[in-house]
Amino acid sequence: MHNDSFEQRVETYFNDLISNPQKLQFLTVKSSQGKEDVQIYIDLGLAKKIFGFSNIYRKHVKALKYGYVGNRKGLNGIRDIHENDGRIFRLASHAHETKKGRDIIERYSLNPSAIKLIKVVAHDPSGRRIYGFMDKEQSSVVLFDVGFY
Repeated sequence: MHNDSFEQRVETYFNDLISNPQKLQFLTVKSSQGKEDVQIYIDLGLAKKIFGFSNIYRKHVKALKYGYVGNRKGLNGIRDIHENDGRIFRLASHAHETKKGRDIIERYSLNPSAIKLIKVVAHDPSGRRIYGFMDKEQSSVVLFDVGFY
């Protein structure tokens, strides 16, 4: 694969998602850290935010290419959220318990009992994190919002 192939796939994904928002589209990412491969869905509201402010979220989108890295500290990619993650933990937990969270679980056919709170880690000194849910049984990730530490 060429170095720019992931970026091209992401660009195509965003263009397709925004031009056809009714169709559930995902991006399959092969993990570079030995964890499972994941199907990444980006909810339309977040996709529009990322697309509209692509320079702010450039590092986060690039970090998706590493896939799910679990608890491995110091690595970019999709990582688990824990209680000691402070505000981002509270935001993701709250979302999980609200209508918004239930709607996302239903829309993307996630198994409620297999949900794990996740974040996208990139070296962003602002503390900005994209977060969402991961269905551990299906290896599906839905990213839907942004928060700060």
